[in-house]
Amino acid sequence: TLLLRDWALASREVESIDDLLLERFKAAVNELEKWLPSDHQMLADIPAQDNVLEYISGLCDKCSGLYLVFDQFEEVIRIGYTAANRILSIIEQLYRFEPRVHILISLREEYHKDLRELEKFAGGLFKRTYFLLPMEVGTVRTAVISAAEAYKISIAEDVVDFILSDWPDSTTISGGADPVNLLAVQAVLHELHEFCQNVDSPVIT
Repeated sequence: TLLLRDWALASREVESIDDLLLERFKAAVNELEKWLPSDHQMLADIPAQDNVLEYISGLCDKCSGLYLVFDQFEEVIRIGYTAANRILSIIEQLYRFEPRVHILISLREEYHKDLRELEKFAGGLFKRTYFLLPMEVGTVRTAVISAAEAYKISIAEDVVDFILSDWPDSTTISGGADPVNLLAVQAVLHELHEFCQNVDSPVIT
């Protein structure tokens, strides 16, 4: 499984959408080194390609099949119509001609309507779509702390609690409370991380 993400940041460093795709694939392969070193070693040996489809085909040849997760796909849509359509056209070609590839697209619910181009060749998406429920405060707290630990970032738990203090612990859909605004939490954490890097501190307190 390759997790393709961080589209917005990467798009600033490439000249074309195909270059963006290739760069994200290579980043996903490199990320395997942390979690699945044997898979990384197997896929990292594939020669660099200018053609996205040929590169993906080479990945499939190495592992007899591939699961691709297009995460944060709303970032692709926000990059622009041209970028989204080009990547969707690549997905279409994989869907039609590369049966060894299995595709999962993850995005925010309000962007689901922007996947209509997929329905032209893949059929209706609604019955194949799983809508995640909003995360409760406790779940977000655990996710933030676990992610920080995984990337060796030290963040005091009372800092996380302060960031999440705008949302009550009882946040649930059935309770009627507002769900945690994950974009706001993400923005605050990003600013904190940038601040700590600028002051050469590995600890957020």
